[in-house]
Amino acid sequence: MKRLLADVRVRVILIVGLVVALVVVGLAVAGRQPGPYHETFDAQGSWGLYGSYSPEGSGAVDEGVYLMQVPLPRQRAWAATKQWYGDALYSVEVTQREGPLRNGHGLIWRVDEHRERFYYFVISSDGIYSAGYCVNACLGEERNMTQGWLPTDVIRTGLGQTNTIAVRAEGPDNTFFINDTAVWQATDVKFAEGDVGLILETYEQGGVVVAFDNFRVEPLE
Repeated sequence: MKRLLADVRVRVILIVGLVVALVVVGLAVAGRQPGPYHETFDAQGSWGLYGSYSPEGSGAVDEGVYLMQVPLPRQRAWAATKQWYGDALYSVEVTQREGPLRNGHGLIWRVDEHRERFYYFVISSDGIYSAGYCVNACLGEERNMTQGWLPTDVIRTGLGQTNTIAVRAEGPDNTFFINDTAVWQATDVKFAEGDVGLILETYEQGGVVVAFDNFRVEPLE
């Protein structure tokens, strides 16, 4: 009987240890790749302007949107939050409020911890889009994955028009969507995972103001 009880205790200890180990591993994985994420920008949260080509650029939560503005020409500003993902469907609603229609605004993903390298997918309010990556705060290596800017009639052009842009990133494969229409596919193996965020860049003219809303991340199974 004593031996039987001892065997039972050993088994219980082993089972408890296994459960604890699985929980720890699960928490570690969950901490690196959290569940679905939906940011409505009703509160500041962890969002802020982390990296910028221009010290004049700014971004902050304002009346239910994340409002980003870049007053100077040929500048880039981006923001990120503390969410870490690998394979996922990323999407955001964008609305240009002010400034020249020729600009790039959209989302970034697989951002490193220093907010200096990432993939980006942007549209311009005059009806074109582009995607690629940059490193060293966009001052170093940069690659365009769409062979430059490409035109599409699925973008709602002009000020005050809301567009939903998205990218499905699975391993090295990326599929880009505008208003639920797939517009491009590209493969790149540069970055495997990272933070998520928003980006705005100006070209010949500054003074661009864009509102971002309903930023979503849906991890792929």
